[in-house]
Amino acid sequence: MRTTRVAFAALAAALALPGSAFAATYKVSAGAPANAALPGSFAAGLYDADSYYPGTHSTLKIHKGDRVTFTGGFHTATILGSTKPSAVGIIIPDPAHGTYGPVNDQNGTPFYWNGLAKFIYNPLTFTPAGPNTVTNKTQLHHSGLLGQSPKGYTLRFNRAGTFTVICAIHPGMKAKIQVLSRRHRVLSPARVARQARAEVRADIKKAIALDESMPRSVGDPHTATVTVGAGPSRFSLFAFYPDALSVKVGTTVTFKAGSVNEPHNIGIGEVNYQFGLLGQIDLFPTGPGSPDQVNPMLFYGSDPPAHGPRTFNGTNHGNAFLATNVVWKGSPLPGIAKQTQVTFTAPGTYTYMCQIHPNMVGTVNVHP
Repeated sequence: MRTTRVAFAALAAALALPGSAFAATYKVSAGAPANAALPGSFAAGLYDADSYYPGTHSTLKIHKGDRVTFTGGFHTATILGSTKPSAVGIIIPDPAHGTYGPVNDQNGTPFYWNGLAKFIYNPLTFTPAGPNTVTNKTQLHHSGLLGQSPKGYTLRFNRAGTFTVICAIHPGMKAKIQVLSRRHRVLSPARVARQARAEVRADIKKAIALDESMPRSVGDPHTATVTVGAGPSRFSLFAFYPDALSVKVGTTVTFKAGSVNEPHNIGIGEVNYQFGLLGQIDLFPTGPGSPDQVNPMLFYGSDPPAHGPRTFNGTNHGNAFLATNVVWKGSPLPGIAKQTQVTFTAPGTYTYMCQIHPNMVGTVNVHP
């Protein structure tokens, strides 16, 4: 009898404690998991999932005391609490109020953004912050870059309520976690994992359908428009639509943002030159004290848009180079445009790329 009483007492104590032996661990993938079945072009960089699986499609319901382990690549798992999103946002104005230094073009002339206000990559985006146990709704819990944590980022939820998880890098990427007392029924981690796999497949199917519906090659359209990236808040496609455009001399091409979560710009000109230039001006920090600077052309372009569109005449900067500002549908930064324009005044076939995602390449054929 005494043994039975002891066993019942131990069971009651375990049920009363949030961190009991009955606590479950749920796994959440930030972005599509590595084993997701992707078409070849998607796997090669055309597609990225901007969802939490599970959590984005439907609320992840767990018990108080359960754990959630987040894994992923270039994403974060962040519960802001009372912290402002800008505190962990990936791009911020330089807190030291620095300015961009001079860099010459092929003519030996400094680009016009010399001396303009500088932007940097926010070190806090990549650094974990806050405790690993959720006990209130005001505390910041931030994973840092999930790709830097092979074992993932685990939070124990010891507070009932509904919590919003965001990615500090992709502003439309969100999930809901509802923490319930143990008298409520929730799905097991295995059932939730099956549900998440179905959600991954559904998003990939929608992305394939969107990609197949977009234009690939367009000749002499009445209105020349290129959609720069594509996708809703749940996924992103990294391509120009169309990626082959033919226009008459003097045509103004509108480059229009198509992605909620991803910024893109247009860099026209020889690709190797652009990579060399970016090596000088886009300085991603590699550690404390290392240079930190965001490509100034994302904010200012290579040339100011004088009274409207920028003009590309085939000789810009001595080597037929021109870059536009970034376009971004879902930008958390003020003043970011949703479209930009370039007028092509010289015949020729010109290649351009996104300077943030250089796998995105397109051509414009300008004819008399």
